[in-house]
Amino acid sequence: MRHEFQKIRCQRCRAANPLGQELCDRCGTRLMLVVEPTSLRFEDDSAAEAPNPALLLERMTILEGGLTRFAEKLERGFDLMLKQAQNIHREHLLVESLIATLVQAGIVSRDDLEKLWRATLDREDAASRERERREAIRLRIITEAPASGKDAYIKLINDGFHQLGSGDLAGGIRTLERASPSTPRNFALQAFLAEQFFLADKPMLALEYLTRAHNTRRRDPRIALLFGLTFADLGQEVEIGRELIVEALKRGGKSFAGHYALGRLSALEGNWREASVEFRRALLARPCAASHFIFALASFKLSRLRLAERHARKSLALDENFGAAFFLLGLIHRREKEHARAREAFARAAILVGDIQTKGDGRKRASRETEQILLHGFFGSAQQSGRRLLTAGDQRLAQLMREDALAFNVTAR
Repeated sequence: MRHEFQKIRCQRCRAANPLGQELCDRCGTRLMLVVEPTSLRFEDDSAAEAPNPALLLERMTILEGGLTRFAEKLERGFDLMLKQAQNIHREHLLVESLIATLVQAGIVSRDDLEKLWRATLDREDAASRERERREAIRLRIITEAPASGKDAYIKLINDGFHQLGSGDLAGGIRTLERASPSTPRNFALQAFLAEQFFLADKPMLALEYLTRAHNTRRRDPRIALLFGLTFADLGQEVEIGRELIVEALKRGGKSFAGHYALGRLSALEGNWREASVEFRRALLARPCAASHFIFALASFKLSRLRLAERHARKSLALDENFGAAFFLLGLIHRREKEHARAREAFARAAILVGDIQTKGDGRKRASRETEQILLHGFFGSAQQSGRRLLTAGDQRLAQLMREDALAFNVTAR
């Protein structure tokens, strides 16, 4: 028995080495008593319950060798992380030096650079969230695949979303449209296509897919809101559109898009008092430069000049390049007989918004500096044509309405 522990055989080359030696003389491998004891291969339950000391020693040796190798790999990993951290630190110092040089030369400012950096991060975060959302939608669409032609259907869906992810928006939508007729009651697919056409300002196509989605799930507040906005915008069955919007707001809560649409429809009908109430709710749902402006406009139409001026200035505080807000401020000042301040506001509006620019306050120009100029910029041709009741005129407000409507009640879905 004593002779068995006088030599240790290498587990790789089987060369005999003296007891207590760590490395094999022949191949340099770290030595262990055994690689895998034979008893581990053939032991039964009874042997496992009462192992002898020799077996325990063998197992501890195996464990020790494994821990040693793991520690070595972990140490190499820490060394690599340290080198990467040092490289990143050097690159950071290089970028800081470059920024300091550009700032000293007056080429850039730190504030502008910080704003640009934050905007870039926001875009990356938004893109990441959009990828995650699309992946979740893709999985929901696939789960409702038809029984017949399931493989071909899934391939179309995967190809369509792959095209969307690679930036081919038009191609991806066309591919998904090819899959749509086979599953007209696939809510996730019909709703996704409707949202894409709604955002792209293609109301007739959006209405087709919204109809399918709404028929499949009538109590979905987001689809009801998009359905109502599209109906109202087309000028077809405006009252039905209004009812759908009201119902969506009852189920899904506040929405800038919903209250803005209701307020705009009331304003088109000349009911500025009701419009003011809805614009106020839109402001509470989403405080921003645009929502302050529309509430200021309604207040101006109701001759609440102090309230209108306060919110027009709040709008400009949030966006100093909002030309329509400057024009409204000029109208407010002119009605208050503050002609110098009115001229200043009109001049700022003329620089920012060419289609409503006005200069001076002489009689020849007075007819152009009326409320009709501002209202035309706000409503566009909707009052005359009876179409595009919600999206004609100010495209900034139209785009904000679309984006806000698509973000409505997302968690509930």
